[in-house]
Amino acid sequence: MLLAAVLGCNRSSDPGAPLAGTPVEADPPQSGEATSGTTKPDPQEVWNDARSAVEGFIQQGEFDQAQRQLAELRQAARSGDEEQAAELPRLESTLRERLAAHTDAQRERWLAEAQSALEARRLEAAQTALRKVINAAPTAKQRESAHAVKLAIQERQKVRRDLAGALRMLASSKRSEVRAAQNRLRDDANDAFPLLCEALSSDNAVLVANALELLRLFNEPDRTFPRMVAVLARDRQRESWPAAIREIQKAARPGAGGPLLELGLRGETPEVRSAALTALAGVIDPPQGALPALLPLIYADGPECSAALAAALRAIDVHRQHDLITRRGFDLELTREREKLLAGLADRLAALAKAGASGPAAGASARAAMALAVALRQIAPAPIAGVTVVRSSGEDPASPAAAVLDGVWDSVDLGKLWRQPGLSPGSIVLDLGAERTVAAVKIWNFNEPAGQHRGWKEIEIFVSETPTLLEPVARGVVPAAPGMAAAGDYGVAITVPFVRGRYIKLQAKSVWRADGSSGLSEVEVLGF
Repeated sequence: MLLAAVLGCNRSSDPGAPLAGTPVEADPPQSGEATSGTTKPDPQEVWNDARSAVEGFIQQGEFDQAQRQLAELRQAARSGDEEQAAELPRLESTLRERLAAHTDAQRERWLAEAQSALEARRLEAAQTALRKVINAAPTAKQRESAHAVKLAIQERQKVRRDLAGALRMLASSKRSEVRAAQNRLRDDANDAFPLLCEALSSDNAVLVANALELLRLFNEPDRTFPRMVAVLARDRQRESWPAAIREIQKAARPGAGGPLLELGLRGETPEVRSAALTALAGVIDPPQGALPALLPLIYADGPECSAALAAALRAIDVHRQHDLITRRGFDLELTREREKLLAGLADRLAALAKAGASGPAAGASARAAMALAVALRQIAPAPIAGVTVVRSSGEDPASPAAAVLDGVWDSVDLGKLWRQPGLSPGSIVLDLGAERTVAAVKIWNFNEPAGQHRGWKEIEIFVSETPTLLEPVARGVVPAAPGMAAAGDYGVAITVPFVRGRYIKLQAKSVWRADGSSGLSEVEVLGF
């Protein structure tokens, strides 16, 4: 310690020096010479330095150091020195007061920590903080607060035991039991959250799927998305990946895009990376820089290529990055290597599409490459041949529904138009003949002279693998026809987000003016 160092003996480092206490003959000092040797320190200065050290330790909150230094200072105090005798009690009192205030503040911090952990439903952490308070000689008021927190913890533990029963029901194969369990868990969402997070690590795919669904319904992306994405990061949970992808993509709020891209680029296995990118291809918030980041995977021939193409397509659709030549929408600084890859992307996509056309093995990558090339305006989607009408909401015998596929759109002949009697907006279902990727539907409206107001206005487009079509994939407005022949191409192409399917349903939501019938002139499905 400081005091010991100051008062300690200054022993010579010379191994030949005599031991302390051994008489040594010395030459008497010559006249006019100063006496050599170490000057003995002034006791008062030593005392002052040690007292300052005690005060410094107290000020800095280093109370153990202050206590040790004060003990040494007490031993060094000169007997009969009134100033030192008065200073010691003052220092001791200051130390006690500061130590008591520090301990009290520490107990208050532990109480606050216990309360905060309780509110976050981290019950074990709350109990740990509470034990620290109880073991630190709390005041009466602090004991009262600690007791209240303890009772609250016990209440939450009781609730959690009750929720554990509901959690077990989540693994049921009966949907009614699952719904009942989910409703019970949602009633105490904060207490249920840690239990659901534990359930996500289970090897029971049914339990994991139902827990994922409930976490999505919580609608708290900051808390839920990291746990949901973590399922995709665990290779042993492959059976649960489809459910995780589905629930992440169904989420109505942003927050999953960034973590999914990170996992898609740096996941431990190709399968993990592919699963993350598959999920990324359907979220509402893919990162703006997804396409440049995914270029190395797009240029590679690994299993992630197809998923990377789909994820890139989603990103450019969301961020309107369709113009590859002008880099519109790419408000990012790219490395020289990424610029080089982006410049050659059109050729890479063409090569992938060509490889898929010559063999089914690369079919998924080829379709994804074609879709991305179309979205980047490198390839124009072509009309799909062989389309037929499956059914319609009605037709006039003189103006059949099949007329929308006769290739004639600029005629005013009623035999070349589809006319549906009745006030209700019409609908028509088309069969592409095989499963295809739909990029757009081009529509020419009802072109009857003086009757062009009977044409459709608002329209919904459905695409499905079966004739039963439930959810629209695109919507748009169809301009009214000119009502005359040879008036120029007045058709409008409504973009479809590259949905795969065999059947297409066109559903009118309104007409330009209802007067007893409605219809269309021509329909063309674009895709590959």
